[in-house]
Amino acid sequence: MPADPSNPFTLDWAPARSGKLDLEKLQQPKKHEAPERIHLLQDVFDGRLTHEDIAAIFGVMAATPRHTYFVCTRHPHLMRRWFDEIKDNPHKVGNPEVRTCVQSAACVMVRNFSESDAAGIPWPLQNVWIGVIAENQRQANERVPDLMLTPARRRFVRCEPLRDAIDLSHLENVLSKDVWTALGGQDSLAGAVLDWVIIGGDCGLIPHPTDIGHMRGIVAQCRTAKIPVFITALGVNPVRPRSVILGNGVGVVDRIPVLGQRTGKPPVDPRGANILEWPSDLRIRQLPK
Repeated sequence: MPADPSNPFTLDWAPARSGKLDLEKLQQPKKHEAPERIHLLQDVFDGRLTHEDIAAIFGVMAATPRHTYFVCTRHPHLMRRWFDEIKDNPHKVGNPEVRTCVQSAACVMVRNFSESDAAGIPWPLQNVWIGVIAENQRQANERVPDLMLTPARRRFVRCEPLRDAIDLSHLENVLSKDVWTALGGQDSLAGAVLDWVIIGGDCGLIPHPTDIGHMRGIVAQCRTAKIPVFITALGVNPVRPRSVILGNGVGVVDRIPVLGQRTGKPPVDPRGANILEWPSDLRIRQLPK
């Protein structure tokens, strides 16, 4: 099956089902000899999996360093709690966090891992990217700071489906009014910087209009900060705002559909994922190094 150019990952991985580990699916990455960019389909930090189940998933990732994994969540506060808890492992031989993960994986895998698999593997895992989903500024304010405080080799934000403008350089704590940036500089939280941003329009069954101006805003921020950007799709209903003066002199903002304007025909891809139909400045699909 040909690769989907709108998907930045080469393999989707769903190691759990209905809040429980699927032992067959858990072992899937081990069966792929060639390096893959693996997207963890489930939000493993949504509170349904046990501490040990999450550790088992990380154990598989630790034992397959040839792959690069992308773990994304809507619950970064629970993610931080898990990372904090795993530090309390009592073992002192080797790296305790990796040891915990490999031991948990060994407990549930049909083909057990030996504890030697944990030897020499650094923590946080070098082949695991940690990310959060932020659809608007409120979610970015709430979730990105927790991401920046989570131990990770690489971090990313998935602005998908993008519902509103997001300024990643101005993340405000609603209680303390402190302001941080995720794009680098002296106001970076804990000195952490984003390594990748994914943007996508709304492709749901009842999609909201996606303002491509909001996409352009994020692209401009990332370009200035030299952070790679990958736009998956413009969405089912991408629009651009246009100011209109009515007959009574009142100004309003109209939304003009973006796709199908030139040909007068429906877009080739109903999700707005055909990059050839996009405005040229948004044809950006950069993969991280």
